[in-house]
Amino acid sequence: MAEQSKTVRLEDYEPYPWKMGETRLSISLHDDHALVESELAFSRKDTNGDGGNIRLEGQELELLKVSVDGRDLNNNEYAVDDDSLTIFDAPQNCVVSVQNRIHPESNTKLLGLYRTGGLYCTQCEAESFRKITYYPDRPDVAAEFFTTIEAERSEFPMLLSNGNLIHEESVGETRHKCTWHDPFPKPSYLFALVAGDLATIEDSFVTRSGRHVQLNIYSEEHNIEKCRWAMDCLKRAMSWDESTYGREYDLDRFMIVAVENFNFGAMENKGLNIFNVAVLLADPDVATDADYWRVEGVVAHEYFHNWSGNRVTCRDWFQLSLKEGFTVYRDTKFSEDIHGSVPIRINTVSRLRDIQFIEDGGALAHPVRPSFYDSIENFYTPTIYEKGAEVVRMLNSMVGDEVWRRATDRYFHTFDHQAVTIEDFVHCVELEGNVDLSQFFRWYDQAGTPNVTVKAERLEGELKLDLNQTCRPTAESAEKQPFHIPIAMGVVDEVGREVIGKTGEEGGYQTKISSKSQISNPNDDGTVIINLTDASDRIHISGVPDNAAISINRGFSAPIEVHYDQPLATRIQLALNDTDGFNRWNASQSVFIEGILEGEGEQPRLLEFEGALIDGLLNEPEERNRSIMLASLKVPTATYVLDSHPNSDFDQLLDNRQTLQEAMAREHFASWTKLLEANGPKKGYELSDEEVCRRSIWGLALKHVCLATKTSDQPILAADLVEKFRAADNLTDRISIVSQLIELSADVDELKQSVLDEFFESYKDESLVVNHWLRVQATCPLPGAVERIRVLGESSAFSLQNANHVRSLINAFAYVNEVNFHAEDGSGYRFIAEKVIELDPINPTSAATLAKTLTNWLKFGNLRQRLMRSALQQIQAEAKSDQVIDVVKRGLA
Repeated sequence: MAEQSKTVRLEDYEPYPWKMGETRLSISLHDDHALVESELAFSRKDTNGDGGNIRLEGQELELLKVSVDGRDLNNNEYAVDDDSLTIFDAPQNCVVSVQNRIHPESNTKLLGLYRTGGLYCTQCEAESFRKITYYPDRPDVAAEFFTTIEAERSEFPMLLSNGNLIHEESVGETRHKCTWHDPFPKPSYLFALVAGDLATIEDSFVTRSGRHVQLNIYSEEHNIEKCRWAMDCLKRAMSWDESTYGREYDLDRFMIVAVENFNFGAMENKGLNIFNVAVLLADPDVATDADYWRVEGVVAHEYFHNWSGNRVTCRDWFQLSLKEGFTVYRDTKFSEDIHGSVPIRINTVSRLRDIQFIEDGGALAHPVRPSFYDSIENFYTPTIYEKGAEVVRMLNSMVGDEVWRRATDRYFHTFDHQAVTIEDFVHCVELEGNVDLSQFFRWYDQAGTPNVTVKAERLEGELKLDLNQTCRPTAESAEKQPFHIPIAMGVVDEVGREVIGKTGEEGGYQTKISSKSQISNPNDDGTVIINLTDASDRIHISGVPDNAAISINRGFSAPIEVHYDQPLATRIQLALNDTDGFNRWNASQSVFIEGILEGEGEQPRLLEFEGALIDGLLNEPEERNRSIMLASLKVPTATYVLDSHPNSDFDQLLDNRQTLQEAMAREHFASWTKLLEANGPKKGYELSDEEVCRRSIWGLALKHVCLATKTSDQPILAADLVEKFRAADNLTDRISIVSQLIELSADVDELKQSVLDEFFESYKDESLVVNHWLRVQATCPLPGAVERIRVLGESSAFSLQNANHVRSLINAFAYVNEVNFHAEDGSGYRFIAEKVIELDPINPTSAATLAKTLTNWLKFGNLRQRLMRSALQQIQAEAKSDQVIDVVKRGLA
């Protein structure tokens, strides 16, 4: 095992002693190397001093020359090692010039400057600009950039960088160069460069102040027509940010480039966003409905970063959620405004529970703002992003939209072009909202998901609720201080009428509510906010009818686990009648969880009681509630059930979940068939929310019809699915069909394989479809998954050097295929360990992400704990990169 890098601690932060002026960068691209020359203007912040040493970060660089104010330095005037270049006794004001050589053509890590196919591309966040040249590579050092790029004109006619194009010229007979100027000082992590033979679509946007902004999306010629949806999304995002946050775009040009091989979804580089094609390209043949929505969200996210991340950025990487959590919140609100708050909220929380809650409960749990790290690349996590967004959402809900807008205006105006901390952000909310958020700040500093236990006592119209909050021990702290938890709560009667806050209405209730916690009813809609700040509290509500149901944590007002043992009939009542759409879904999930936990034999006990729930959902009369119905009928994963109920028998959970799904399909076959027929495919693809919902309902109905079909009838079913597959005119339906076809019995294996081959041959040149083709096979729960994936990994459809291929085949297996990944013989764990070791020298970022799937061993029984730890130890013995070593070390702690 390689020696690990030094631990970085928040408490050790020190400002950089030098201020930067202009950065002039010149990059000359050649087939087997790139030459980089930089001129960096420095001035010592301490004006009383005589200068001092200048330390510049640098990794994997070949230093050719270094000079100060035009004079080449001797060897004794500077020192260079594997991580830095230090210039001794630099003048108080000086220009440092550096020449170095790098090798983008052999850079498989996809960090710094690398070549992929016919493109040169950069990825510099968090600390990879240092792989391009020596530089103070930290987010609190900003400079105005002038970037000159030179390359062969025939191979790389398009040369792009941040800002505005200010100069172009030919160089000799075959080469050319251009210079870009970014007038806004930026840290090095926001630097971008792209060179290649690119086509473009162009549009424009007029800001509310009347400025014309040129919009360009670049991609290779065969993909360019698939970028038009992204352009539409960009313009909607620009308009929304102006109307909702008052933020105009600030440059004359905004550019996006689509890249086939990229470690992440996208990157918000100033004025030149670089996107993975997987989250940019879309047409019905290559993108599912979910892909379209994802493109919309990611385009908005990266654009919104122009203010929440670029104009105001992080002082240090411990503040990462300052930009990422805030911007995730902004992009989810954008999606909610377009598609409706309830369906987007359900999707958001479902992802949070399936990924972030599990991270919170595992060996890699960490606060939204960590206090230390060994490898910052490993902290681009659901906790930083999704949980960070939930913390921001709580801040907004606690002060209201009007105060929130004033607070964010104050934040952007006060800290424009500065690198700041989370305290700076929260303090703006405190000032505008006139609130004390010192206790609330524990959401940033304490790891783990709070658990709120609710116990109810009813007596003659009186309702008493005891609330108790706890939080499991995590690596950073065994003892947790009470969080400030804003819990939205309502009470509904058996027909769905609100009980609280409706005094004076015809047929209303005369209720009173009291508690030592602060209580507010900001919208007078029957929902109150209980601000739970102590470890426990008692809520008194008078005038409550005996048949009323308590609706807790409405809209998922706080990222908590609620444990409330309401009767099953009451939860079904909420699932069908709650006025809060999110809690309708949440109640149905709790009903299914009970069935998974308590199922016995061939038919879970739950099915004795759930008929009203399933029938009510399947026959939802209101069109506006169809998205809730769709989400409510999806059964939670066994992994999530285990996370929320530790020490359960995982094998029993898997069996019970499968039994429950089969019983739901069999007992309600007529309703599923009716739903399938009523929502069948239509000619011509439409992307309206109604059509997206219809296709999703059709896919869910198809799944249950297939589940209910006897093995003896599956050859007939398979033939019908093949016919449907060939008739489908969009990828959403094709994936729904193929997903069900390949799960049929072995009697139709030959037919299944012929359809998979046909699918691949038709779309082998469409990388996005190939990724879906890989994923649908990786996630198939039938036995033998590891061997199937091994075969696919050796095929022409897969390359370990392609990050999207790795995510689609190997990561999808580990994150989604819970039956085979968690196979009792440990074969899934050993396979992932093998792939992490193989991937580590090629792409440590991908390898570390994959290794994280083995760290959630705490919740499992002794056998799987031993097997997962053994796989981690296997990786530990051979890992070389800091990123993988860091994950394994924390995972085994």
